[in-house]
Amino acid sequence: VTPCFKMKFWNIGGEGQILMGALGCSVALVFMGGKSSDGATIVVSLILAFAFGIAWAVIPAFFKARWNTNETLLTLMMNYIAICLVNFFIKSVASSSTGTLTFEAGFIKPLGGNQYILFVIVAVVLTVLMWVYLKYSKHGYELTVVGESENTSRYVGINNKLVIIRTLILCGALCGLIGFLLVSGVNHSLGDATVEGRGFTGLLISWLAHFNPLAMGLTSFLFVFIDNGASQVSNYARLGASYPKVMTGIFFFFIIATEFFINYRIVFKKKKARNITDNADTISGEAQPIKEEIGIDKGYTKENITEEIVKERV
Repeated sequence: VTPCFKMKFWNIGGEGQILMGALGCSVALVFMGGKSSDGATIVVSLILAFAFGIAWAVIPAFFKARWNTNETLLTLMMNYIAICLVNFFIKSVASSSTGTLTFEAGFIKPLGGNQYILFVIVAVVLTVLMWVYLKYSKHGYELTVVGESENTSRYVGINNKLVIIRTLILCGALCGLIGFLLVSGVNHSLGDATVEGRGFTGLLISWLAHFNPLAMGLTSFLFVFIDNGASQVSNYARLGASYPKVMTGIFFFFIIATEFFINYRIVFKKKKARNITDNADTISGEAQPIKEEIGIDKGYTKENITEEIVKERV
């Protein structure tokens, strides 16, 4: 979601776009798993994951570019539609009523015996590529200009609508890739809890890093460290499964709250300063009735007449 946020397009639909990518991957696994070679199934799964993720991201992009709709509300509501579509698909093809669809073949084999190594490699490569894209490419420059000022971007000849749609296609493709890795690389199953809030976690990490892909690596490690630490405390003290999420939420809430004090400075005005301001307003108010009487004779303008009148009174 970082390119969207860099463009000031508040894409809150990362959760739904990842889930739709997982759905696209699952469609291929259902109809090809065990019937075709694993290589062909993986390729088709990846293509469908990209297609589903992009399609889900292009919808709010089109509405924003065409009718300037509120992308925050639209992308947020589409998350729930994605959940409903996944549940409908599971009930249509699954024989059990557990709400989860499991797969037996057609998924990615673990690298080095660890299913998370591929995740780490993909994350590192995408982080570097995204940093280069945003900092050095023409497209990265254009979406930054559109985010700063749409009027300025139009003045320099940038097609704002094209930039919006192009950026959301990129974000949808990345979300689809994540959905593919979750289903085909880790979980080997599909359910409405497959994403487990990763889309909203990505929003938080991106915001804390000020949309800098390289800084997101540090904020990601911070988030994992706090979450795992809270889980250990919860298990040791038997505080319940919700304790880690509550503690992590409180911690990051205060971190985000400090942004106010970083960007703004609170200044307390002294009483003496207020009196001086009030006296100046009084003098200006007294001078107002006689502006027209002497303004014509002495050639004063509206900008300097109050200052000149005050000087004469002194």
